[in-house]
Parts: sequence; structure tokens; C-alpha cells
Amino acid sequence: IFPAKNKAFRVQNKVFHKDNQALRAENQALSEDNKILQERKMDYFEEKKVLEKQEKALRKQNKALWEEIKALQEQEIAFQMEEKALQEETVALWEENKAFQVQIKALQKDEIALQEEKKALQKQGKALQEEKIALREENRALHEENKALQNEKKALDEENKPKCYLTSCVLGFHNVPSAYPLLFAYRWNSGAESWEFAVKRLNDTVS
Repeated sequence: IFPAKNKAFRVQNKVFHKDNQALRAENQALSEDNKILQERKMDYFEEKKVLEKQEKALRKQNKALWEEIKALQEQEIAFQMEEKALQEETVALWEENKAFQVQIKALQKDEIALQEEKKALQKQGKALQEEKIALREENRALHEENKALQNEKKALDEENKPKCYLTSCVLGFHNVPSAYPLLFAYRWNSGAESWEFAVKRLNDTVS
């Protein structure tokens, strides 16, 4: 019985021995895997440190970028306000330019009206000049005519002047020979048309 049992134990031990060898081999493989995993773990920690440093640098860089973005946004707001002010100034300048254009058109119309008025005044001045020349000619003719009338009056005065005392005798002044100077002055001052009319008026006055 014991030899048979021993044989069975031996067979079982061989199986256990093979199993142990297999387990040792597996353990060694696992040990190698653990070693590799440890190395990978160390690499991971190193990489993690590097990544943390990169993350810290990126956070710092992001903060700087955020500050820059904030400054750019404020600058954009300032630009928008400046653009709005420029637009308002442009509108004001456009309105002012429009008013200037209206004023220029009005001035141009005034200039045209003044040119027309100037032309009219020039024509009127020319007409007045011509009228002045005509009036000078007319005055010259009137002066000549007046001169001729004065000469004619002078000749008539000389012709109608009494020449002797017979006239006074004929007219009823035979008893007043000294009346001739008075009669001459009376005719001159009264504007009598003839000696007979002057004598008649003087007779009426004396009587």
C-alpha cells in the first residue's frame, strides 16, 4: 500500500513541481512586467512633473494673454468710442458742408443778380450819358436861342425907343415934356408890350 501511495505522491509531486516551475516562470514574467511598470511609473511621474511645469507656464501665459485680451478689449472700446465721435464729427462736417453749399449757391445767385444789376446800371449809365450829351446839346441850342432872343429884344428895344417930343404930343403929353424918362422907366418895369399901352396905363394912373 505504501509503495503505491508513495508512487502516487511522487507523480503528484512531479505535477506540483511542474506547476511550481510554471508559477515561477509566471512570477518571473510578472516581476519583469512589474519592473517595466515601475520604470513606466517613474517615467510617468517625470512626465507628470514636466507637464505640471508646462501647465504652470501655460497658466501664466494664459493669464498674460487674458490681460492682453482685456487690454485689447478696452482698446477696442476706446476705438469704438473714437469711431463714434469721428462719425458724429463727420456728420457735423457734412451738415456744415451742406450749409456752406447752400450759402455758396445763394452767393452765386446774388453774384448773378449783381452782375445783371451791374449790366443794367451800365446800360442805364450809358443811357444817362447819352441823355447828358443830348441835354448839353439842348442847353447849347437853348443858350444860342436865348442869345438870339436877347439880341432880338435888344434890337426891338432900340427900335421902340421914343425919338422926339412929337410922340408925347400925339399921345396927349404935349403939356408934360418931362414925362419921357418916367414913361420909359414905367414901360421897362411894367413889362408893357408897346409904348401906346404904357402911355395908356400911365394916363390911367395919372388921372
